[in-house]
Amino acid sequence: MVLLEALYLGVPVVARSVGGITDVVQDGVNGVLIESGETPALAAACLDLLLDDDRKKRLATAAIASVSEKFTAERNAAEVAGLYRSLCGIK
Repeated sequence: MVLLEALYLGVPVVARSVGGITDVVQDGVNGVLIESGETPALAAACLDLLLDDDRKKRLATAAIASVSEKFTAERNAAEVAGLYRSLCGIK
C-alpha cells in the first residue's frame, strides 16, 4: 500500500524488481526498477533521479495516472469479489 500511496501522491519511486512491485512500477514509465541485490545500481538510480527534475516530473505524472486508473477502490473490490466467487465455484 505504501508504494501505491507514494505513486498516487506523485513521489518518484526507485524500487527493487521483486514480488508484486513489478505489477505496480513500470521501469522508466512510472518509476525505476532495479534488480534485487544490485545495491550500487540502487544508489545510482536514486541519485540520478534526485538530480533530474524533468524525469522526476515525467515519472510523477505517469505514476499518478497509472495508480488512478489501475488501482481504484472499485476495481480492487471487483477483483476481490471475483476471487471469492472463483474460490466458491461461482461464475
